[in-house]
Parts: sequence; C-alpha cells; structure tokens
Amino acid sequence: MPALAQSAPRVTFYLAVVALTLIAGRGPAILVMVSGAFAAAYLFVEPRFSLRPHTLEDFVWLAFYSLVSGAIIVAIESRTMAARLAKERLEAIEVEQQKRQRPNGKESSNSAGPCKRSPASAVQRSRRMPAARSPSLIVSRRS
Repeated sequence: MPALAQSAPRVTFYLAVVALTLIAGRGPAILVMVSGAFAAAYLFVEPRFSLRPHTLEDFVWLAFYSLVSGAIIVAIESRTMAARLAKERLEAIEVEQQKRQRPNGKESSNSAGPCKRSPASAVQRSRRMPAARSPSLIVSRRS
C-alpha cells in the first residue's frame, strides 16, 4: 500500500493535463505536462525538494507520465480537430443546399445530385438514350 500512497498525488497531474487540453488546447497542456513532471519530481520523489530522481522507479514514472500525458493530449486534440472538421463540412453542405434552392424556396430539379439517385433510375435513363453511332455508319449514310 505504501507505493499507492506515494503515487496517488501524481495522478492529479493527469487530470490537470486532460482538463487543460479540453479547455485551452495543446500548447498550454504541454506546458502543464512539463511543469507537472518538474513539480512531481520536486515534491514527491525522494529526496524531496530536489529535481534529481535517484531510483529506477522514479525514472520509469517520469517516462510513463510523459508518454501517457502526450497520448492524452494527442487523443483529445485529434477528437477536437475531427469535431471541428465535421462542423465545417456540415456548414459547407448547408451553404451548398441553400445555393441550390430557388428564390421562392423550391429546390431545383438537379439538387438531388448523382448520389441520391438509385441505380435503377440510371438503368432506366440509359434505356431511353439512343445508342451511339459509330463514325463509319455516319460516313456511309452521307455518300
């Protein structure tokens, strides 16, 4: 149990990284990650009030803290960026739909686009279109 009691204060640094990444972004979160590592080494690693970790356990904890904090920052930033891109795409689609609408509020006939047409309607259109004639047939009819 003493190992858990010694590492319990260190867990709060992870919470600080998560909270600051969500609120302020990547830059401030990296600053908190680095300052948290120094604060943990200074306050919780024996001998206290020294920045030098002396045991292998202390080095492993600092490396683990850095890797996990970095992964947290990358994961949250990726999620935030994906949500921002999705919002921008949705806004672009809405603007495009508004452009396609007529002034009286009705949509134009080609607003559905090729994606919303079913494959069956494509087959029906191809049956209505006349077959293309080869150039040799066109030349032979003129003479």
